[in-house]
Amino acid sequence: MKTVNTISKWAAFVWLWRHDAEAKWYWLRQLIKGVDLREAVADNLMDFGLTSKAGV
Repeated sequence: MKTVNTISKWAAFVWLWRHDAEAKWYWLRQLIKGVDLREAVADNLMDFGLTSKAGV
């Protein structure tokens, strides 16, 4: 798996769309606004316990 810093904005959106079903429409609005969602992916991975802040 690529690190969060190396994925594209689109790939970050797709990851959030698939793995955060409760907030998928929120992420779509953020994508349309032009927000960089890579930080949100990193936060979600930390919430799932898959990464630490140092590992991102």
